[in-house]
Order: sequence, then C-alpha cells, then structure tokens
Amino acid sequence: MSWSNGVLLGFDLETTGVGPQTDVPVSYAFVRYGPSGTLGTLGGLINPGCEIPEAAIAVHGITTERAVAEGEDLGDAIRKIRESLVEGGEHGLPVVGMNVSYDLKMIDACSRRLDGISLTEAGFKSPVLDVLVIDRHYDRYRKGGRKLVDLCAHYGVTPGDLHNANADVTATVSVLLAQVEHYEELGSMDIDALYLAQQQWHRAWAENFSGYLVSRGKEPLDSIALDWPLVGARVRQHQLRH
Repeated sequence: MSWSNGVLLGFDLETTGVGPQTDVPVSYAFVRYGPSGTLGTLGGLINPGCEIPEAAIAVHGITTERAVAEGEDLGDAIRKIRESLVEGGEHGLPVVGMNVSYDLKMIDACSRRLDGISLTEAGFKSPVLDVLVIDRHYDRYRKGGRKLVDLCAHYGVTPGDLHNANADVTATVSVLLAQVEHYEELGSMDIDALYLAQQQWHRAWAENFSGYLVSRGKEPLDSIALDWPLVGARVRQHQLRH
C-alpha cells in the first residue's frame, strides 16, 4: 500500500519573520489526515515574548496584542510542538509541509535555545514530505511563483484562508495528494527512499540557485540552507537507517 493511503501529519507555523534561526512562531497547527479525511487537529496562538513586526502582521494578521492576550507561553508551545513531532515519528507518521524545512529549523533552533537539545536529540525521526521540494524537482522549468497559493492553482486545489496555519496545512496536504496523482512515481516510492531523495533534490536546487545568485553579484545562500529538512539531516537519517 502506498504511503499516500496512510495517515499523514500536516504541520505549519506562522512566525515573527523569515529567519528560522532567529525568529519565533506566533501560531502553529498539526492536522492528522487519513484516507477518510481529518482525524484530529492541534494548534493555537503563541505569545512570542516580543513585538511582532508589521511586515509579519501584514502576512498572517496576528498582532502583538492578540498574541499576548490569547497565545500560549512560547516555551510551553515549543515543547508541545516538539513533543507532537516526536510522537508523530513514534507512530511512523510522515510530516507534511510547504517549505517545511523553514518550520522544522525554527523549532529546532527554539528547542536548542530553550532546553539545549535539538529536534533529533529529542527523538524526532519522521520522514518528511515537502510539496515545494517535490514541485521544484518534477516541474523545475515552470515559470511563475511557487508560493502555496501558486501550487494550489497549479495542482487544482481550492485553498481556504491562506496564512492561517490550519488552512495552510489543509491546502498543503491537498497539494501533496494532487502531486501523487500527477507524478505516478511519488506514490510508488518507499517513504524512506522518498525522504532521502528530497534531500538530494533540495541540495541540487539550492546549489544551483546559490550559484545563480553569485553570478548576479549577490551573496550565496547560507550554508544551512543547503541541508533539508534540518542541518545534518542526511547524516542522521543514514545513521538511523543503518
């Protein structure tokens, strides 16, 4: 049976900014999906303990005042997110996201600052499925944007209120299942083989894009951007499999 007919764990964050090593989440969502639909959800607002920049508010609409009034303590939320990721792995659930390396690297960095342990050290070992990495690999020459709204349009998914973590998760899983229909190889691949393949696909894209930036007189990508979904994940996954 294809992994796409099993249970998937969708995951998404809304955050204070675009720096996975320095910014923090302001909301999170987990949604478990099975062949019959949604099986359960977990999520909510987070008090980031700092002012949410106007640029971030313009994206997700979560103000500092609302986050302080309604949000969980940042430390409590990070531990809950970390525990949910670890628990999903213990049940063999693939983690599904859109540019999910950003979300995982942010939780990894927050966990290190908070408790001095990485996600992997905490026990996270799930295979990861990223609709952006898959799209870039299979349709690398397509022109236009590759934001979630663009992928929804390309794969025929009707999105909800995007930049709401729960709606983003729902749309992302729908895009993934549409990709499985579109690219027959995906559903037939062993889940661990697909996880390792995505690491290679992402690195190939990142090295090519970094070279392009340099050719235009710009700075190359930071070295941590080459690893997907976490820094050193390829080595750790190799160790887990052997």
